[in-house]
Amino acid sequence: MTDKSNAEKLLIKPGDRVWIVGSTVSDRSLIEPLPQDARSVTSASTGVSVALSFVRSPEDFEDNITHLLDSLGTSRVFWICFPSGGDHPISRASVEEYLESQSWRPIDQVNLGNEWLAVRASASSATERA
Repeated sequence: MTDKSNAEKLLIKPGDRVWIVGSTVSDRSLIEPLPQDARSVTSASTGVSVALSFVRSPEDFEDNITHLLDSLGTSRVFWICFPSGGDHPISRASVEEYLESQSWRPIDQVNLGNEWLAVRASASSATERA
């Protein structure tokens, strides 16, 4: 059995439109290569299948995630990605607390290598679609 790629762990499928917010080139390398015919988009206006937000500090919640949550539309999957371990100011608990304050809930977690975690979220009133 082969290990899943990070793109597979993040439920990115062939043909998906992936919106990545708050990322650097090295962050994007965590999810590449994308599956066949999947592509990165720069806004939700063109339709989004999977949305990811990379956060490194509490300020990133307000700067990146609040806008993203308001723009998700029919996105099938939403992830918050953050550094794991060490003395990082973001933890699973702070991600959950933030999500709950926005009427969202965590529903899954995956490791992206040794240095990043991703928490999948769903609107509290929505049914899980992925």
